[in-house]
Amino acid sequence: MRALLRHTGMPVREILGTPDDLKFRSCLTLFRAAAPAPDDAQLFEAGLRQFYQGAPDPGTLERLAAP
Repeated sequence: MRALLRHTGMPVREILGTPDDLKFRSCLTLFRAAAPAPDDAQLFEAGLRQFYQGAPDPGTLERLAAP
C-alpha cells in the first residue's frame, strides 16, 4: 500500500491495469472496514482518497451491510 501511495498524480489504472484497478478499490474498502487499528484504517482511507477521490466501492459496502 505504501509503495502505491508513492505514485502521486498517476491513475491507479495506469499502475495496476484493469481489472486490477477495480479489485484494488474493493480491497481498500474491505480492508478499511476490517482494519484492527485506526492507523491501519487510515492507510486504506488514504488509498481511497488518492486513487478514487475518497469514494469506497459501493458493491463492497453493500456486501458488508448484508445480513
